[in-house]
Amino acid sequence: MDSGFHNIGLKSFGDENPDLGRYAIKPVAIMKGAFKTPSLRRFAPQGPYFHDGSAGTLSDVVAHYTLGGVVKLHLAPDMKPLDLSAAEQDDLVAFLKALQTEDVPLNMPSLP
Repeated sequence: MDSGFHNIGLKSFGDENPDLGRYAIKPVAIMKGAFKTPSLRRFAPQGPYFHDGSAGTLSDVVAHYTLGGVVKLHLAPDMKPLDLSAAEQDDLVAFLKALQTEDVPLNMPSLP
């Protein structure tokens, strides 16, 4: 996403002992259950995903966003259900996998 803090409706926020996320540091209502949403650039090619490890595969991630999250309490304003067919979800997973690049070795220059 945008490297900001967002509540994306993870089940761990709705548990008996909810993970309050950024709210524990900055007690503002919109921060309840909010966690940093990093860029998709060079993400790990296999799960688990989300801060709590609740999505084991990229298909699980896409399914979560298609539902618009599981727990709707204090949900980020932009978090809405997606109207995606099964084929569109598969296409999105394929696209996400295409974002992964090979590691490029860092060659340090020789200093005189």
